[in-house]
Amino acid sequence: MIILTKHLLNWEETPLNDLLLCLETGARPKGGVDRYKTGLPSLGGEHLTADGKFNLKNLKFIPEYFAEKLLRGKISQGDVLIVKDGATTGKCVLVQNNFQFDRAYVNEHVFLCRFLSILDSRFFAYYLRSDKGQKRILNNFRGAAQGGIPQSFADNTLIPVAPVNEQKRIADKLDTLLAKVDACREHLERVPQILKRFRQAVLAAATSGRLTEEWREEHNKWETCTLGSVITDIRYGTSKKSFYDLNNGTPVLRIPNIGDRKIDPTDLKFTQFDDKEIKNLSLKSGDLLLIRSNGSVELVGKVAVVSPEFEGYMYAGYLIRLRFDITKINPYYINLYLISPAIRKHIEFTTRSTSGVNNINSEEVKAIPLNLPSLAEQHEIVRRVELLFAYADKLETRYQAARSRVDSLTPSLLAKAFRGELVPQDANDEAAAVLLERIRDSKGLPSPDPKGFLPDL
Repeated sequence: MIILTKHLLNWEETPLNDLLLCLETGARPKGGVDRYKTGLPSLGGEHLTADGKFNLKNLKFIPEYFAEKLLRGKISQGDVLIVKDGATTGKCVLVQNNFQFDRAYVNEHVFLCRFLSILDSRFFAYYLRSDKGQKRILNNFRGAAQGGIPQSFADNTLIPVAPVNEQKRIADKLDTLLAKVDACREHLERVPQILKRFRQAVLAAATSGRLTEEWREEHNKWETCTLGSVITDIRYGTSKKSFYDLNNGTPVLRIPNIGDRKIDPTDLKFTQFDDKEIKNLSLKSGDLLLIRSNGSVELVGKVAVVSPEFEGYMYAGYLIRLRFDITKINPYYINLYLISPAIRKHIEFTTRSTSGVNNINSEEVKAIPLNLPSLAEQHEIVRRVELLFAYADKLETRYQAARSRVDSLTPSLLAKAFRGELVPQDANDEAAAVLLERIRDSKGLPSPDPKGFLPDL
């Protein structure tokens, strides 16, 4: 007879250690493993991820002779590996049949938990990955940020035990459902790259003339010139120090305020200026601010248009202000042009440095080649690009919402599984209490006072 219940009358709880055949860590040769480029893989905490998978980049190795003397920490199918210390303490991964190494070892930062053969280690690995399982493991954490859990955590961590057949039913169901979640996540992860390529294609079409080809009148030819030929003023920013809490100061835009195509005012600082400085350096609507120096080459040349609400603000020395005659130039078109793929390559080639700081100066900015349509076509290009980018932004918002829902599925499914709501119980299954008694007898453990497992609802 199959029954559904929230009370899990056939379940029990017991310390994790009662269910293990062995609990051990590995080791590494004196002097570390960096000198060994080949040998047997040595897995540490950095190779286990929060989503129960292996990240096998930057593997370390131990020599064969050391492994033969070690006699512990050798990984087998069905083992559950738990990070022992450091920032990822408690993260655990099940070693499944697709593990890519015939022989591999854990190092001293990972616990290897080998469950008794009568149990389904998948069930327990899933529980230890769940929010409640992680909380119970981390209740044993000792030390500061880089502390960890002692080997006694296995005696102090209670873990649910379902009947063996039910363990298998739950693990099978979670295998199936979480594989679908992973597949969904994998499909979703393609979306940001697709949207990036879409935006780059739009910019390339816009700044080459293809986007408005059918709109353009035959006599409206594009001009090939340099950016300097359309700039009416180019000027570096102030070198004055700015402050967060300065009363009666003028806002100063800095590198963090140069957002994606627009000013981001969320991290403002302030400085006091005299009249001459304000006359020379205050911003007007339609100005472009360009990052001229940064350790990251991807940020050099990044630009944002000054919109009307930022008129009168000042700007810092790592920025260059570009000003145009807006009766001839649409600054939003110049903004799009400077972030187009071809010009980004030009800027990065110009600014890349081997000294660690990348720079572009005012003369190099003025020398940037420019494809310039008529003002009317500039307006039309900006209008079309903004429509297409708005469409991409909506897709990105939907992607973020979908990704958030997918990310919540795994903890939700794990919680449901260990509330007894994922698969039906079978009254014919051997009760977990009987299973535990057999385990304790075989290990010579004393029987505890009988107590059923009642999960947190």
